[in-house]
Amino acid sequence: MTKKVDSLHEIIERVLKTEDECLSLNNILQDFGYRSYAPLLLIVSFILITPLGAIPLFPSTVALFIIILSLQIILKPDEVWYPKFLREREIERKKLENFYQNHKSKIKLFDNLFKNRLGFSLKNTERYIAVIAIICAALIFPLELIPLAVFIPAIALVILSMSLLSNDTLGLIISLGILSLGAFLTFA
Repeated sequence: MTKKVDSLHEIIERVLKTEDECLSLNNILQDFGYRSYAPLLLIVSFILITPLGAIPLFPSTVALFIIILSLQIILKPDEVWYPKFLREREIERKKLENFYQNHKSKIKLFDNLFKNRLGFSLKNTERYIAVIAIICAALIFPLELIPLAVFIPAIALVILSMSLLSNDTLGLIISLGILSLGAFLTFA
């Protein structure tokens, strides 16, 4: 079993050490280990922060996808299912190297912002984080009636997924605070 590292740039460097010319998404996600669903959760929740989040029924559709993804984590945390066309999608190692070289400072900034600051590991907490993601996604449905209010649970989801990706327990606590704000707005 390979050693799971907390740093995003260490994961990328490990992926780049492979000798394959093309890397599949499936191989890349295996290096993330127990955090493999965090990138998909991050991308999907980040979409809600863009202007697409203001389109009627779009946030509800994304929330439904997040709930399905999170239920999958709760039921089978060791194996995250991605559609076949995504799993087999390949990227040339050279393009990934160029991306990494061009964005190395931003990735290290991410590593400095999101790191294990409270000394607790998020390993074996995927199911609890998935429950929190379901709660965030469930808040999107009623908040969609208030213009731009879906941004509150979406920001909580982004921070939650970034915390899982970087094993940051303080980020998890911050996302819970934002989630509480969203729940207050929903039920107040």
